[in-house]
Amino acid sequence: GRMLKLVEASEGGSAIDVQGISIVPGDQVGEDGSQEVDVVAQTGAAQDLAGAGSECGEVNGVVHTSSTAFGRCRSLQRQWFLCCMMVAIVLAFPLRDIGGDSSILMPKYTLKLPGVIMIFLSQGLCLDPTAVTKAFTQFHIIIYVSIFVFVVYPAVVMIITTLLESMGYSKYFCTGMIVTSVMPTTTAMSTILTTMSGGRVPVAVANATLNNLMGIVCTPALVMLLLSGTVSVDFGKVAIKLTYSILVPFFCGQALRSIAIIKDFAVKNKPKFSIFNHAVLVVIIFCSFCNIY
Repeated sequence: GRMLKLVEASEGGSAIDVQGISIVPGDQVGEDGSQEVDVVAQTGAAQDLAGAGSECGEVNGVVHTSSTAFGRCRSLQRQWFLCCMMVAIVLAFPLRDIGGDSSILMPKYTLKLPGVIMIFLSQGLCLDPTAVTKAFTQFHIIIYVSIFVFVVYPAVVMIITTLLESMGYSKYFCTGMIVTSVMPTTTAMSTILTTMSGGRVPVAVANATLNNLMGIVCTPALVMLLLSGTVSVDFGKVAIKLTYSILVPFFCGQALRSIAIIKDFAVKNKPKFSIFNHAVLVVIIFCSFCNIY
């Protein structure tokens, strides 16, 4: 099973939902010596029930029902996001005139940019400033991720594209793979996927931001090295865009945490913020594929 730190339910009160599992009064765990609760909601018979769509969880051998639609099974969150993302990609082709940048709706300024700003504002609200500061000073992680992004991954893709070219695949297809391989991950996507996988979001924000800044120099250099081509990048324009679309909203969210009411609201509604961010990312993906088509 899994060990979770749960808040003690008030004696005599009604059951409460903690991460999708309904806990009745008396189920408790804490730092003060109270016993831990063994949560096995996704193992054994409980897992079979969850897979069948039953809103059940098992705590200390007792099955409790859950009233939280998205919380009954964590995998359900990943599934709905991936399904919506695939639907958005499919719908982007027939609706490309609506979601493209040339559309009268101007989604680049009315949906995509505000969406990215809202994602990082909410991340700033929900993340502990101490964890964020620590993430930006963990240089061993930053170096490891940067080496993987700008060295390991491009090298692997070069090997793959060489094999594909020898098998008769289009040179343009292989060139596209190489160019994609030397680009850092988009900040919004890396943050959302880290959230979905239960990873350390502050570390993802730090690495995505720094890698995008490094990409201003590294990506053109790698393109010239691997493809013998030339690339022109406006360093100032990219840096300004990263600042107003990512850093400013994120640190504004961090600053707003100093207000107790806002901090409590953000902590209490963190799962809702996560769902909102996922939905916004689906819209951004839809608009991006409208431009591709």
